[in-house]
Amino acid sequence: MKSFANMKFMAAAFVAVLITACHGYVDPATLPKPEPETKPELKLSASKSEIYADGQDATTFTVMFAGQEQGGDTPTPSPGDDDIVPVGVVRIYADKTVINADGTDMVNFTIIYGTEDGNLDISEGPTTRLVYTINEQETKLGYGVHNFSTTIPGTYTVKATAYRGGNLESENEITIVANNSNNTGLNFYHKHLGMQFTSVGCQNCPALSTSIKNVQEIMPGRLVAVSFHEDFKYDDPMTLPISTKYHSHLGQDGLPRFFLNMRPGDVGAYQANIERAIEEHTTSYPPTCGVAIDTEVKGGNIVVNSKITSATATVYRYEVMIVENGIEYMQLGVSDTYYHNNVVRQVVSGTITGMRFNMGEALEPGLEYVAEREIAISDNWNVDNLRVVVVALTTPDGGQSWVANNCNECVVGQSVDYSYAEEAPAMVTYNITRAQGNDVTSQATIRCVTTGDILNGNSFTATEAGDYVFEAVYKDYTSNRVTVKVKSKGGSEQPNPDLGNQPTFERHIAVMEFTGAWCSWCPDGLNLLKLVFETYDYTERAHILALHDGSMGGDPMGIDLTTEINSAFGTVSFPGFVIDLRDAGEIGSNSSGIRDALKRSDKEYPAHSGVAVESNYDTTTGKVKFTAKVYACTQDVYRIAAYLLEDGIVYPQKQGSITIDNYTHNHVVRQLLSASYKGDRVGELVPGEERSIEYEFVLGDGINPDNCTVCAMVIDSTGYVNNMNICSLVDGESDYKIISE
Repeated sequence: MKSFANMKFMAAAFVAVLITACHGYVDPATLPKPEPETKPELKLSASKSEIYADGQDATTFTVMFAGQEQGGDTPTPSPGDDDIVPVGVVRIYADKTVINADGTDMVNFTIIYGTEDGNLDISEGPTTRLVYTINEQETKLGYGVHNFSTTIPGTYTVKATAYRGGNLESENEITIVANNSNNTGLNFYHKHLGMQFTSVGCQNCPALSTSIKNVQEIMPGRLVAVSFHEDFKYDDPMTLPISTKYHSHLGQDGLPRFFLNMRPGDVGAYQANIERAIEEHTTSYPPTCGVAIDTEVKGGNIVVNSKITSATATVYRYEVMIVENGIEYMQLGVSDTYYHNNVVRQVVSGTITGMRFNMGEALEPGLEYVAEREIAISDNWNVDNLRVVVVALTTPDGGQSWVANNCNECVVGQSVDYSYAEEAPAMVTYNITRAQGNDVTSQATIRCVTTGDILNGNSFTATEAGDYVFEAVYKDYTSNRVTVKVKSKGGSEQPNPDLGNQPTFERHIAVMEFTGAWCSWCPDGLNLLKLVFETYDYTERAHILALHDGSMGGDPMGIDLTTEINSAFGTVSFPGFVIDLRDAGEIGSNSSGIRDALKRSDKEYPAHSGVAVESNYDTTTGKVKFTAKVYACTQDVYRIAAYLLEDGIVYPQKQGSITIDNYTHNHVVRQLLSASYKGDRVGELVPGEERSIEYEFVLGDGINPDNCTVCAMVIDSTGYVNNMNICSLVDGESDYKIISE
């Protein structure tokens, strides 16, 4: 294996700047350094880049002028001789309040505690820590860390906490402005590193593996998953010593655990939680670099060329992980034969902070650097199942810790190029708002270039859809231009501006019935369901989806989906039920389980969303177009699961010791229309927002369209059904079930 000192670094001029690309090895020390920006600059930004053409939805402009000294006192690195901190008080100081968001420029804080003997510097104290807030999201740095750097532009408020006979918080906060230093125009696609901690002795761990797989299917190319095994109850042959080091650093003992981008804080095992965390990280931590990989197999080694191109002058570390799929070994809670995927076989650096990249020097923006490593192939690895994961790391605290800025992966022996975002990250507009300078909004003139109108103030609304371009003028300076997209109202598609007047939706409940023509107790189970509905007034609001099982033979209505859902809930007995994808049980002589589950849905999980459905059937082609709409009263991430049901199917049914030849089966699930019973992703909706999903399919042979209905369930971030609706397949329609406005 080649030593680190022999790693090669290559710089290639960014092709978007030069007419022809230039490739070759360059000594980083000889690279030109960018000249500091001293030219005054006027920057315009908008609070929202998209609004609705309803005359009420508004975007607010801010105008910042950079190039003159800001007023007010500047915090000093430490208190002066006359600055005596009162006894029992914690006060925080900073050596500067403006930095570049390049991960290299750093603020040094001093934290002082007032004692009877005078000021005590507790900056490096074992109970002292910095806490910063940006975008209303609070983050704690490590104990004793008193430096701060970032790659995320914006305005940060920083305070200090300490334990001195009790929990104390600094009496003051310091505002730090981190300027956007991306002048290259590069916007890299953010691939997130998902770190799973698992073990063959953890019976709950396979559920997390399923969630990860589902997220990767729903959000292709967004999540790079790596699985760290640990010894838990059983010796796990896939365990690495570094697994416990990573887990200890990220915190929260126990299994299963899932962390994103090497940032502390367990995301959780639920699919919805992982999706939400990815969305939050995509918005809150936009990458400053891209990662590309070249690999080849030479003899018994894997040669990995890790490539990083940065949009900012940032210091990076990097990590190379060898990951293997399809390792056959036992798994508690599943079976003796289980295939383990994403298993980390080696972390090349052997540390949780990675390896220095470019000898620890900041990368020149827009240039590509390459580090080469050779990894010996172990005898127990299956080369055909190996992947290489390369992670680019940056530091949020001056080198005390390192987090994943971006990453990529490829099959061993192959290569993968950079991925670029289709459009600039949403943070860019926000960053301009928070740029260094004075707020001169009230003194500036904001003009719509598209219409020639001058705004009266700094707020803009519109009644006509289109793209509107704005610029600001202050004294002799003209700002950058900002485009605001105005979208058509589209009926109920626009957000409701009066968030205090949301509709109250009637709660409808999804009752999945597990049944079979071979099941002698199932007719009695259905009768019990109906009795509970009638007794507790759920007949109009609880909807049965009869999932038939064909594994016992003799039931042509059986579908594979029945087994999939049944297994997910711990193999429910027949007849059995699953209500709102939350409560499951057997339908026996005791109705309490069904009754309690229905009441729980109704009282403990009230509707915070509404569902409207519409279906159109083409008698000539047999094609069906089914539309499901979701209206949100609560901000949440929503999904839609859709089903085709059929009534009036006459087929023999066992009942007790006899067989009823002309038994009529109703509510039979014929087809799952969504990609999964867990639903198709609609996205995150804010109160008053509506979105829709359309399904087009051809009715199968032997299905009577006149006897069919289609239903849609809205599933929220808990993974449970929050509401549902149903309508006839042939020209059917069922609007929102609203109790009151």
